[in-house]
Amino acid sequence: MAFKSLLLATGETTKESEDTINDLRINLIIDGISKLSKEPLRDLLLNRLTKKEDIIYRQRILKDIEKPEILKILSGFSQNLDRVKQYIELSKKSTFEITAHGWHLEAALLYIETVETMYNSLSNLEIESKGLNEFVDFLKNYTSSNEFETLKNDAKNVKRQLNDITFMVSIRENKVNISKFNNEQRLDEKIKNVFSKLISYEVEQLDFELIESHILSNVEERILELAKRLDPEPFAALSDFFKKHRDFIEKTIDQFNREIQFFLAYLNYIEPIKRSGLSFCFPEIVERDNEIHFKNSFDLALAKQLSDKGERVVTNDLSINNSEKILLVTGPNQGGKTTFARMIGQLFYFASLGLMVPGTEVKIFLCDHIYTHFEKEEKVQSKKGKLEDELTRAKSILDSATNRSIIILNEIFSATALEDAYFLAEFVIRRIINLGALAVFVTFMHKLKRIDSSIVPLTSNVDPKNPSIRTFKITKKETEGRSFAIYLAEKYCLTYDCLKERLKNES
Repeated sequence: MAFKSLLLATGETTKESEDTINDLRINLIIDGISKLSKEPLRDLLLNRLTKKEDIIYRQRILKDIEKPEILKILSGFSQNLDRVKQYIELSKKSTFEITAHGWHLEAALLYIETVETMYNSLSNLEIESKGLNEFVDFLKNYTSSNEFETLKNDAKNVKRQLNDITFMVSIRENKVNISKFNNEQRLDEKIKNVFSKLISYEVEQLDFELIESHILSNVEERILELAKRLDPEPFAALSDFFKKHRDFIEKTIDQFNREIQFFLAYLNYIEPIKRSGLSFCFPEIVERDNEIHFKNSFDLALAKQLSDKGERVVTNDLSINNSEKILLVTGPNQGGKTTFARMIGQLFYFASLGLMVPGTEVKIFLCDHIYTHFEKEEKVQSKKGKLEDELTRAKSILDSATNRSIIILNEIFSATALEDAYFLAEFVIRRIINLGALAVFVTFMHKLKRIDSSIVPLTSNVDPKNPSIRTFKITKKETEGRSFAIYLAEKYCLTYDCLKERLKNES
């Protein structure tokens, strides 16, 4: 079977709204991953898969790529193909024809070596995924094709002719003369003979490497022009090669390089997080069941930020069954509620990209869309008030969501009176329950739990010995309904009695 893609088995994808991408901080993660690749990855990371078949297809490929021996081969291939493209760019930027054609030849030679090395290496390994096996089959056919053989033979022939060029350079004062080499003694041989008695050891052979930033001087260019006059045939062959093999990178090879970057960049992105002691796993995808289970999971954007500082994020666990539809997250401010909600959204998002997700165990269903409703700053030019804007966005979500959607609501209606906020929140929750969608509702209104038995109360915990200290652990339990502000006030001596005593002492 012909190789089609590493990323898609069926070709169906979908996108989330810009609000969802930003609210869940997926934009920060995508930016971080994209910076680790020279190939454009943003569009690939913004297109979620819609079928379990495609997700499993990618998962199996990534499981192969994770193997150290395969990862080393593919990383080397990617680095070398980047160099090939750099040489091609140097060729395009060179104004001196011989230099331009020379860089193009070097690019072709490196491309040939890179492709052959990858095929020879991969063909000797046990590969389990369909996508990589199909690509190895493609490489087998491509490397034995007339097209590749012609490119290889032409490139080696031109390189051999260029290596055989010999000429003499005579420098006298400000004049440089070029003449044919008539078997005169070479200057390096003369020097070796003169100093041979002083050298009692073998001189190390140094290999020449191309310097990618090297620009020929006017003198060097003039020398090559004169050398071309003395021996035109190799340079003519170089020019013919450039014209004949102007676009030598095979389209499937180029496609593979871009698609493999999708996996390699993600693995590079999560590597420092894994080194900090956190785990990633391949999620089990359930198409229709609303059951959710995750263990030791975390907010990927926050974990990356903390790992760069040498710190480690707090992980959380959760299991809910089919009858539990609304996750009502309450607790003290700055307790990790919003981070927990973002984490759930990220789990669904990156699972639907066919990638590993944060945690040691993850089981989630395949959702159609992720809808978010986070607090937005009021725009001066907008004629809508904050409450009207929140209601408009909530209506848009409820009109679009289905029983396969994820809805994440973060502290909505917090700017209005408590009684009104409760009334509006209850209306939204009942609509979600009727839809059959799964929702995460971060709120200060813990009494919303009483609305329906499908609502699961979750609480951000504090240190039992010192309630002013947040543990950032979210657990299944109903909040006591008390405010934790008093503990903060006591900690910073801001209670009435404390302030009264301080003012008394100051007076």
